Amino acid sequence: MISLLPSNSLIRLFVGKKFFAFSLLFLLTIQSIGQITKFTGVNGSKTVTENSVVWLAWLNRARVSDKFSVHLDASYRTIDFMEHTFQWVGRVGAIYHLPKDVTLSGGISAFWHYQYPTNAEPYHRFEYRPWEEVMIPQEMGKLELNHRFRFEQRFNKNVVNNEVQDDFVYNLRSRYRIQAQYPLGKKSIRTPGSIFIYFSEEIFINSGINIVYNFFDQNRISLGLGRRFSKSLQLQAGYMNIYSQRTSGNRFEEIHTLVIGLQTQFDLRKPKK
Repeated sequence: MISLLPSNSLIRLFVGKKFFAFSLLFLLTIQSIGQITKFTGVNGSKTVTENSVVWLAWLNRARVSDKFSVHLDASYRTIDFMEHTFQWVGRVGAIYHLPKDVTLSGGISAFWHYQYPTNAEPYHRFEYRPWEEVMIPQEMGKLELNHRFRFEQRFNKNVVNNEVQDDFVYNLRSRYRIQAQYPLGKKSIRTPGSIFIYFSEEIFINSGINIVYNFFDQNRISLGLGRRFSKSLQLQAGYMNIYSQRTSGNRFEEIHTLVIGLQTQFDLRKPKK
């Protein structure tokens, strides 16, 4: 029987140093495209607005068997620091575990986006988003790296003249994130009581017939601290800089974000006899 899942040799290739170098080169190449767009916009002209966001998140994984886990996360985001609701997000999915802690995931997300136009009444629009993901961890001494590839099929409620329509607008979005974690002290990151620093960068790329100007969607850079309280509980807090391009191509937004995230992980497998 022919297996559609990656072989062990392929997995070993992905978690090796060559893959890290390739991923870094890929990220720098795509980021350079974003930087060119960032400084020039469309036809050499652009406008940039700044805002502040607070992002409260809960992320949970429940291991139900040796091969499968259930993923569930939710977040609440405010804009103008904490003055207005910005987004409600819910995400559910299933995780398949491969050797070397590599995982394949898939599921669906629901978003409620709140908009505050200058010359119109505030409104909110709905988005649902099927997603698929590959997660590849990598250890380099005490440094823990994580490569995440996520693909999203976005179905956004259409908005015309600040009026939400009945139809949806579709586009595909591809994401790549590299995250590094390093413990502060002698304890490893996985040891209860450990404190660690983390850094990540994630690039977002749009595609589809509805994408005209904003092939580059956004770039996120994060830096913060984390504390592991137990094997099943971890808290992280830090700063995230989000630089995004709007559909017009010459309008950009830089968002200064305070992120506070609670992570829980439970093992629901029955003890082996």
